[in-house]
Amino acid sequence: MIIGVLLAMSAVRPGLAFEPPGRRDSAHPAGRFPNDALLDVGVARGAGQSEPAPGAQSDTPRPQVEAEYLLSVVSFTEWPADAMPGGAAVHFCVAGADVIFSALDSAARGDAILGRPLVVHRVGRPDEVVQCHAIFVSQGEDPRVEAFLGAAAGVPVLTMGESAAFARAGGMVSFGIEEGRVRFDLNRSAAEARGLRFRSQLLRLARRVT
Repeated sequence: MIIGVLLAMSAVRPGLAFEPPGRRDSAHPAGRFPNDALLDVGVARGAGQSEPAPGAQSDTPRPQVEAEYLLSVVSFTEWPADAMPGGAAVHFCVAGADVIFSALDSAARGDAILGRPLVVHRVGRPDEVVQCHAIFVSQGEDPRVEAFLGAAAGVPVLTMGESAAFARAGGMVSFGIEEGRVRFDLNRSAAEARGLRFRSQLLRLARRVT
């Protein structure tokens, strides 16, 4: 589980500190990726935001940074026009991972993404996936990961996860740790089959694209 790994690594190696991820700016349809010591990227989510100095320390809780990764992927993804009618909210769902749900729910209060309100849901059954625009499936849900992804097969739902089982089952965005850094792989073909499109910035940052 990425969260557990990040917490363990920060405890064992204090130098692996997170830098402030930056506030999402609802005035910009694209966002930014957190520029921290575990994710070596430099794409800004929004113009005019200064980047923190390398090695800067931060009091940002780890789950909030993990939530920022997930929201950043959403901000670099495009949905079919009929999936988000004008003014409709972005519905982000979480299966398992209560700590991530709490961090996302906190981020959603008074915030926006893609210029739209953000609503976070906790889902416990695969058939609830149809209400989502995006879903994060935690490693703890591995026994049901195929059921969750199967429920999303016929609808434009961005699927994100953190386990090998998730990737093998055809998930779209798979997070992992490589050489002390958070990396992600993109299943572009699975996304495009659902009518979703990854922006070029996201494709450039991915470890692998299939």
